[in-house]
Amino acid sequence: MADARWLSERLADLIQSGASGTLNLGTGVGTSIATVAARLALAVGRDDISWTPADDHPGDTLVADVTAVSRAVEMPAFDLDAAFRAFVADSAS
Repeated sequence: MADARWLSERLADLIQSGASGTLNLGTGVGTSIATVAARLALAVGRDDISWTPADDHPGDTLVADVTAVSRAVEMPAFDLDAAFRAFVADSAS
């Protein structure tokens, strides 16, 4: 999972690099919806919420294969918790 700022910076890097072809853009780290929801809840100060998967696939995640794009541009780490804290701060102002 990545936020719009992180993705837009990577897109700008790709455009400037002259890379071509089909490239997957993402963090390369799979994050389940339950994990995203739980970490966002913590970012807003809600540690009283629990998550139960609604189907038979509790750990399902999709992960972008960033091998090719990583050859074209630097792919800095993405900090999900920091992105949520920034989102909460921006929403409060």
